Amino acid sequence: MTAETCAHDSGDVDWARRWENFGQNSFLKKSQTEHPEKWQNFYDRVSDVWDRMAGISLASGQEMARVLFSQGVLSAQNSILELGCGPGNLSMALAGYGCRVTAVDLSHGMIRALENKIQTRGITGIQPLAADWNTLDSAPGHDLVMAAFFPEACHPQGISRMETLAEQTCVLVLGNGTQAFPLYREIWTRVMDLPCPQSWGHLTCAENFLRQTGRHPDLYTLRIPAVLDIEYHRAREYFRAYFAMFGCSGLHLDKTIDGVLAHYIKNDHIFLEGESGVSMVCWAVPSGSSNGGIK
Repeated sequence: MTAETCAHDSGDVDWARRWENFGQNSFLKKSQTEHPEKWQNFYDRVSDVWDRMAGISLASGQEMARVLFSQGVLSAQNSILELGCGPGNLSMALAGYGCRVTAVDLSHGMIRALENKIQTRGITGIQPLAADWNTLDSAPGHDLVMAAFFPEACHPQGISRMETLAEQTCVLVLGNGTQAFPLYREIWTRVMDLPCPQSWGHLTCAENFLRQTGRHPDLYTLRIPAVLDIEYHRAREYFRAYFAMFGCSGLHLDKTIDGVLAHYIKNDHIFLEGESGVSMVCWAVPSGSSNGGIK
């Protein structure tokens, strides 16, 4: 793990416009904006395996929480709002440090997955909430607002909205271009007519946009070991559901998925070891932002 101040770039670049353009030109962002119902259906269908397939385990959440506490970004008893919490691995890790966490996700399937974990593991300190983050009341705010791999926060207006909900600090967690497992890219390149999407552009835009608007963000870069061990049929169904959102289905897709997964089969499971590349962008909320966002 490394911690650093976000890199300075040319003041001539309008990073707000560049970030907006990056999102507008992103195939995935367009799909999420134009067909939100497809994405919600996908998240509901894969809620019980999403974190494993993405390489975002409880251990990943614990490492992110450890860094935030060791760097003084968080302390016990802080009130935290996690946006787009998914099945809750980060929320559970934060609660383990004594924080009070409100875990929000629009997907009822994801919230049910988190509720099941809370119940079976006897976890306290988390309030799961199935809701649209745009409808949340900004008063009273939380000490810290966190958005991990949450596309809706990845633009200037998303940053502004995060700040209206936070009293002290915001944290944006983004991929830095290192995928935990090669499966997604291998299947994408065989079934899609577009280049495989890259995630690092959001990181570059976010850190420079925040600096240019008077924030002084810190960047914490982590490389976290990841293990995928999942039943073959469940991995297969995950990818079938994912690529169905883009109109891919039928024999060609099934053969492609089977051909890629065949390289990683062990005792009817898909087994891989990899490494997740994660970057956390942290900044203090300027005075007055909780009442109106970026000024």
